[in-house]
Amino acid sequence: MKSLLTALLLATCSPFAQPCQAQSKSPHGKMDQSCNACHTTSGWKEIRFEHQQTGFPLAGQHALQHCLDCHQIDNLTLATPSCDNCHVDYHQAALGPECGQCHNAEAWYPSDFAHDMTAFPLWGAHEAIDCVQCHANEMTFQFAQEAQSCFDCHTQDFARARAVVHLQAAIDCETCHTQDQWQGGHNPADFEIRASPHEVNCNRCHKRGDDFLSYTCAECHEFSLNEEEHRGIDPLDARCLDCHSEGEIE
Repeated sequence: MKSLLTALLLATCSPFAQPCQAQSKSPHGKMDQSCNACHTTSGWKEIRFEHQQTGFPLAGQHALQHCLDCHQIDNLTLATPSCDNCHVDYHQAALGPECGQCHNAEAWYPSDFAHDMTAFPLWGAHEAIDCVQCHANEMTFQFAQEAQSCFDCHTQDFARARAVVHLQAAIDCETCHTQDQWQGGHNPADFEIRASPHEVNCNRCHKRGDDFLSYTCAECHEFSLNEEEHRGIDPLDARCLDCHSEGEIE
């Protein structure tokens, strides 16, 4: 009697029996494949299922998870490739359902959002700042007020500067400044200082405090104020480029 019962058990639970999942004790309910599609005879917890065949390969942190972290044991088909099936949307749906635009399976943070694909690529000093310095709401990453120009974010910087030239330059900051740094701004259309020996402290040429519209070349370049063409020139405002636009002596 005992040997007959053993034979029946082996016949019904053999990995070659079809379908094993039809038995009432199957934890997965009704399934289309046999048990040995995922399990081995060495132990039920040893899973050999090829997940990449599903269209959702397990990479990064996903490869470290247990099956039941994503699937329900009584119905393994309920899991979907959608991130919100397993992850709570921290951004409250404000950024859309495509988490992969900013995150990857290696880690949720930091984000690898391609900001250069937006209308405002992050260049220079903007690349080094934290997201929330511009996106005040760190959950939805929306702007309190979307910036249209440098002045929208740098109003305080503009007001804080004592430079008289700001009263005449309006709010087109990029006329004189770059995105690498604000200090030492210069209009390259007038005189490029960033890639030449003229890349010096402002007060080397601009002797009248914050009046950066006045400048002198006399600090480094010798010339005589007694020469006829130089008479009447203010040595603190010797605007040589008015006559020597290309830097020529004559």
